[in-house]
Amino acid sequence: MKEIAPVRDSNVFRPNLRKMGYLPLVGVIFFTVSGGAYGIEPLVGQLNAGWALVLIIVTPLIWGLPISMMAADLSSAMPE
Repeated sequence: MKEIAPVRDSNVFRPNLRKMGYLPLVGVIFFTVSGGAYGIEPLVGQLNAGWALVLIIVTPLIWGLPISMMAADLSSAMPE
């Protein structure tokens, strides 16, 4: 039986992949969460806090509705 030798090509791009450590991961999560959404301060300034909270809660539901309907339609096309 013949063995196949691995191809050594110097033109192939192999990026230097490193895993993210625990502390940098915690930093990324912290700054992503604590940054908040852009434009909330002016929204609360123009509306009162109750309407701003309602808008912040309702917008993702309306925004995600077409995506959820598309996922339901595509998953029913191939049920297995």
